[in-house]
Amino acid sequence: MSVEKSVNRLKPCFRIAVVLSMVASLSAMTASAVMVVGDANTTTVVSPTNTIITVTNNATLTVTEPGEIEILLVGGGGGAGASASGSGGYNSGDSRGGGGGGGGVIHKTHFYVEADTYTITVGAGGAINRSDSTKADAVGRSTTGFGLTALGGGPGGLVDPSYNYSISGLGASGGGGSKHSSNGKASTGGSALASPENENLGHAGANASDYKNAGGGGGAGAAGSGVNGGDGYACNISGETVYYGGGGGGGRRYNPAVPGKGGGKDSYGGGGSGQSSANTYPETGGPGIVIVRFTRTEQETTPDFAVSGYDAKKGLAGGYAYLVITNDTTLRVTGSTSFDVLIVGGGGGAGGNNASRPDHRGGGGGGGGVIHVRNFPVTTGDYAITVGAGGAINTGAAATTVNGGNTTAFGFTALGGGPGAPASGYGASIGNIGASGGGGSTDGTSTEGKGIIYGGSAKASAENFNLGNAGADAYAIDAVGAQYNGGAGGGACGAAVNGVGGDGYACDITGVTVYYGGGGGGGKRYGGGTAKPGLGGGNASWGGGGSGQYANNDAADGQNPAPQAGGHGIVIVRYKKSQKGLILSIQ
Repeated sequence: MSVEKSVNRLKPCFRIAVVLSMVASLSAMTASAVMVVGDANTTTVVSPTNTIITVTNNATLTVTEPGEIEILLVGGGGGAGASASGSGGYNSGDSRGGGGGGGGVIHKTHFYVEADTYTITVGAGGAINRSDSTKADAVGRSTTGFGLTALGGGPGGLVDPSYNYSISGLGASGGGGSKHSSNGKASTGGSALASPENENLGHAGANASDYKNAGGGGGAGAAGSGVNGGDGYACNISGETVYYGGGGGGGRRYNPAVPGKGGGKDSYGGGGSGQSSANTYPETGGPGIVIVRFTRTEQETTPDFAVSGYDAKKGLAGGYAYLVITNDTTLRVTGSTSFDVLIVGGGGGAGGNNASRPDHRGGGGGGGGVIHVRNFPVTTGDYAITVGAGGAINTGAAATTVNGGNTTAFGFTALGGGPGAPASGYGASIGNIGASGGGGSTDGTSTEGKGIIYGGSAKASAENFNLGNAGADAYAIDAVGAQYNGGAGGGACGAAVNGVGGDGYACDITGVTVYYGGGGGGGKRYGGGTAKPGLGGGNASWGGGGSGQYANNDAADGQNPAPQAGGHGIVIVRYKKSQKGLILSIQ
């Protein structure tokens, strides 16, 4: 997806306009080249200037960056005609079946493709043409992809066991005619279905020739001629010149069959050759093929990620490269470009429990603040990055609390999440303020006047560019308000509701959608209500608020046997991977 399109994909949680769209003057950038990726059923060869993807089985091709490709599609070749009697269409006498027609060929040197996933179906070669009733099986199968269809080749004419001859079949290229030696009867070659309208290349098969010689199948490049198959289409898309879709040679009594260039069962889209002195049995048609070639017009500079002692990861997603930073470091940029940057503060820890009062539960931690900046301009220089750690479990010791750590990069600060209120040591307390607020704690009952303790508010705002929401209050789980559970932490894109944490921010900056900065679930002692983190919540998520203890949830909601610390912060930098003169390194 282009940067421009990415700018316009606004997320539902932008209730405060915190996602910045800054367009730089990118003098060092060049236009992105097309990118196509094949699945496991394809073969990819990369040279300094070209990438070639070969498809010989049904497969899927994914275009991650739109643009022009060169594409070749070849249908399956038609099968040769049987020669009167005998197993496999073999005949010890003189009668011979015609050569199969070559598969249709479509070759486009400047074919524009949009970013999408494309299904490729590769046509098989046709079977030996044994009878009129099974002639359809002898037609080569069509090859399809990108809205194009390369037709299969037509089958060669046959001589059946009763010595009746049959007209050769139609296909992209027609099959050759059959010849009965003793009675002199011969069939005409099949005509070609290839035309400018269907964009296929193909030609007619030849009529059966003189005594004991059948007609050759037509090819993508030329018609069959006498016993000779027509030549196929010459193409160098694979890096060397190869003929595709040639016609099979007509069956011959005393001499080898003569397929056209690119004909025969061992050629892609080749029509099968008839029985001859060189091949005991008539041949099936050759299989189809699809080849895609595209050019990387820029000289790509591989970023120099000299990572030493830091937890950093680089990767590729579509037309972008990205760098994941989870520890304090310095990013050195050489050249001018623009970044998409995701900055996430550390999540707040959950509130601790009261060891002497197991019915007291702490609140869930608030998610770390999230800032997502698109098209942020950078120039040559060093950029210090500080990544906030997740907040510790809030025990309330010495009446102090610790938020998740702030994450700073490129002049922005993603605030840490507020910790959940503790229920230990100092009784129930109010959830703490952070980018997203922590949940309120509970002393378990209202008999001490502290059953409902409030969740923390959110520091996130349009002024500090953070996404965040408030934590939930402790909540009653019975009608009379005699029992309470701890409130959940707020998330970057959703406020907490009772014991369920607020959802985090969904972002696909790495090519996969991940939630960041979700709220932790509230602590739960009693059976009523639900406790669980929001999407992107919990200490296993980046910037996730830690969840309070809950061990009596329904199975579908999961269990958490102990309060959690907050999830670690993170910074992700994404940029166009094909840029001249751009070098990035971690210092």
